[in-house]
Amino acid sequence: MYSDLSSFSETLKQESEHFCPELPENMPKHVAMIMDGNRRYAKGRSLDQPSYGHFFGAARLLQVTRIAEKMGIKQLTVYALSTENLARPEEEIAVLMAMVRSVLEHWEKELVDSTIRVQHLGFRTKLSQEVLQTIDSIVEKTREHTGLTLNIAFVYGGQAELVHAVTAILNQSQPETKLDFRLIEQNLLTGGLPDWVDPDLVIRTGGRKRLSNFLSLQTRYSELHFTDALWPDFTPQLLLEALEDYSQQQRNFGL
Repeated sequence: MYSDLSSFSETLKQESEHFCPELPENMPKHVAMIMDGNRRYAKGRSLDQPSYGHFFGAARLLQVTRIAEKMGIKQLTVYALSTENLARPEEEIAVLMAMVRSVLEHWEKELVDSTIRVQHLGFRTKLSQEVLQTIDSIVEKTREHTGLTLNIAFVYGGQAELVHAVTAILNQSQPETKLDFRLIEQNLLTGGLPDWVDPDLVIRTGGRKRLSNFLSLQTRYSELHFTDALWPDFTPQLLLEALEDYSQQQRNFGL
């Protein structure tokens, strides 16, 4: 796997070096991504374990994050692990947790030296102390960065987030409390993220046309773009095509 991953990383580097696109006029400020297809990618390349595909997906994510910042995108939110994913085989979850630690530790110096800000979106109680420490370290060290904000949705689910928000409201409410959508928004997990705005565009790779419990309330007016490409195969050109598709849409926010 490691020789394949090294070759893959070199391919990504070459893609980035030769990518100088003309950007569409109407660009989204916030792009959310459902990174589907890592396991299918691994199976298609006969890797020993389907979970190894996540390492290739992580390499692609770093490339896409860099390119998105160069394009002027302000926020990138990525669906890394859902609350439902925790029901996967223990071995795969262990690989994912170890991979997140390894990837963030590997990325830390580069991200700390960049202008990218990293934020965690998800339920902390489901994470080990080691993983939490790694996440918190990079979040703290990039807190004051003013470039693209990378929100990593790790152990996140829209349904669980809504239950969390309603529970918080019930625990805090007074008899005169008026329940409205603004109050719910404030108590969502995203309500605690600095500078959060709802996504303009959601991109899903892997060929499936659903949102899979991702930002259920926050994407109610988002434009949607689906591609058959598996996440590790999601090239900068495919990102550009998604942005061009977005630029041609007339958004009316439900009116």
